Amino acid sequence: MKLALVKDHLNFFYQNHFLECEDLLSQKALTQLREALIIHIKTQISSVSKRDKNHLETPLLKAGFDSWRFSDLIKKWVFQPHFVEIAAHLTKRKKLRLGFDQAFWVPPFFEEESDQRLSFFKKSFFVSQISSLNNMVCGLILNLSLSSDLIEENNNNLPLPKIPGNGLFFLINNPLCFNQLLKNSKKLFLLIIYTEEQTIYFLNKENPNAHTYKNLGYVFGDKLQNKTHPLIYSK
Repeated sequence: MKLALVKDHLNFFYQNHFLECEDLLSQKALTQLREALIIHIKTQISSVSKRDKNHLETPLLKAGFDSWRFSDLIKKWVFQPHFVEIAAHLTKRKKLRLGFDQAFWVPPFFEEESDQRLSFFKKSFFVSQISSLNNMVCGLILNLSLSSDLIEENNNNLPLPKIPGNGLFFLINNPLCFNQLLKNSKKLFLLIIYTEEQTIYFLNKENPNAHTYKNLGYVFGDKLQNKTHPLIYSK
């Protein structure tokens, strides 16, 4: 659904550093995107090394990372012009580059695992902990769940978009927590990160995908190129 930002939207974002937008995805689009992501994640998980399986959050974060590179349908929504237009308007940027996308989902065959092996999904974190890119500007979290029964959180974490199809735009300095995913495979969220035009790839030892872009020809310290990380908004 096309959203026209008004002054109240902008004021809320400037004050709270996030804004939930309703109906960014139709039910049909949500279903198609969710199914494509789940197929991709399951395929990727099957190739995870035995060492990674000792820490289940590692294969899950690896499997859900940069999924747009593997699916035209996922790419269509990660590159959605209207989404990045809203992000640019909220952050007053004339140019935004696609950083990465990250799906957050715990498959049903992991639901019985101990909280210790899925500890990442239980705690708060910052996007900077799962990124090896500097100059990140903002993010968008899309709710691709099958139900809207989110638990209310009484802490300083960002509120997740409450209703399937909704999206939450936010500034990077906000903490996130996806404990809603534990023991609930109906929940799925897709994070999209936008960066400045000038963005550098660096070593972040906390990031399970820190070395991923070496496969694209990068070394630490390189600037991102349009070929691998398109400039998807330029006014």
